[in-house]
Amino acid sequence: MCAAFGVSRSRYYAWHQCGQTTQHEQADEALTAHIRQIFEDSHATYGSPRIYAELKAQGQVCSRHRVARLIRQAGRGVSLPRRRLQTTQSDGQRPITPTAVLRLNELLLEKQRAITSER
Repeated sequence: MCAAFGVSRSRYYAWHQCGQTTQHEQADEALTAHIRQIFEDSHATYGSPRIYAELKAQGQVCSRHRVARLIRQAGRGVSLPRRRLQTTQSDGQRPITPTAVLRLNELLLEKQRAITSER
């Protein structure tokens, strides 16, 4: 790689250890700031596809994979609401169990008694 750039190996490692950021790293930092702003504006509900679409609409040039990588590196993640577990299958096709029928009958009888006792 040093030969491709026309620098000596020692010069490359001296540059690498001095801590200067590359243009790509600087662009990543700027893009991460935009991503954080969009993420906060969406109340932490936008994931990488929506953030990518928003950046594209704003005229930012980047890839969807780069947005996903920067979100992961920034430690931002979408907090999904818990899915509610449905325990009752109320499709109307299944027969009512005998105990449910008995309970319904008892409730109806109690209501009828309450109505007749009020009169």
